[in-house]
Amino acid sequence: MLAAVILSGGASSRMGSPKALLPYQGRPFLEHLLEVTAHREIGARRVVLGADAEAHRQGRRSQSR
Repeated sequence: MLAAVILSGGASSRMGSPKALLPYQGRPFLEHLLEVTAHREIGARRVVLGADAEAHRQGRRSQSR
């Protein structure tokens, strides 16, 4: 079994908003990564959150920056 770990815990201080929530092909980049890792050979998927974790959970960009 394979596992996928998506690291999305950086502060994104130079970007101004969480990189994982920036648009990519019309949707948040994190959503794209989750779709790509939804493969039958990947048995476990984990997203590691840190800075802006609540914004990630809600799928929106932080308004505090």
